[in-house]
Amino acid sequence: MTGGPVTAPSSAPGDSGPRLAARFATEAARFAAEVVLFDPEDGRLVVLSGAAASVWTACDGRATDEVARAAGLGVGRVRRILRDLERAGAVAREGAGWRRRVCVEV
Repeated sequence: MTGGPVTAPSSAPGDSGPRLAARFATEAARFAAEVVLFDPEDGRLVVLSGAAASVWTACDGRATDEVARAAGLGVGRVRRILRDLERAGAVAREGAGWRRRVCVEV
């Protein structure tokens, strides 16, 4: 995993254990074939695995058929996944294409 740290050393005397950082600077994390999205507005986590992670990653302004090609999936399946991702607030339509709403990964 790359990006900013999510733990910080404790400053208490004699306490060498890690503690959670006060603020997280990222909204998404990638774990093998999964992507974890964090919505800072409502504190919700969304875990995308397999096909959904591939589709979300390909949403950089591409049209549905281009997303399908980039993800290596059929257009019908990608349409269903995009509909679910849109309902979850993870992607949004942008002109004729799709754009990730959460773009920063750790």
